[in-house]
Amino acid sequence: MGGVEALTALLAGYPALCPPTVITLQAEPALVETFIARLDAELKCAVRPAKDGAMLTPGHVYIAADPEKHAVFEPGDPPRVRLVARDPVEGARPSATLLFGTLARAGVPAVGAVLTGMGEDGAKGLKLMRDAGCKTFVQDRASALVSEAPAAAMAAGAADQELRLDKLAETVIAICNQA
Repeated sequence: MGGVEALTALLAGYPALCPPTVITLQAEPALVETFIARLDAELKCAVRPAKDGAMLTPGHVYIAADPEKHAVFEPGDPPRVRLVARDPVEGARPSATLLFGTLARAGVPAVGAVLTGMGEDGAKGLKLMRDAGCKTFVQDRASALVSEAPAAAMAAGAADQELRLDKLAETVIAICNQA
């Protein structure tokens, strides 16, 4: 809940040559298609639906929203996003926890964030990322439409910091530019 608004605000701070970004979004498929088209037209970077095997390239944001599949990270040169059919993870599909967990296991430099939302999806995976040395964040609970997901991540010790969306975009880009 509130994910579309939060993502719009976050991605508005992304430059044309942003780091490759994979987002999980649980929303109605028709809404997601319209949302992706609108963002792609309005933002400096390219926004695409996540497709199985898509190469993760700078300047692109991939939104995984297929209610039947999870997005996972596949290391390689270039790295890819894979879409896999699997039961929901703790009630969520696509699952941010599963995506974050695959990033943590890959041992690659990455940044993870949990934004507004219900439930605990993302908390355990974000903790795995933090434990693997990745930088991790949550949207500040004061600005989250629904603060359950950020609160769960904070309670799990999964986040380095809680940030406003505008500061979060700025921080993510700065960290990625250091790599």
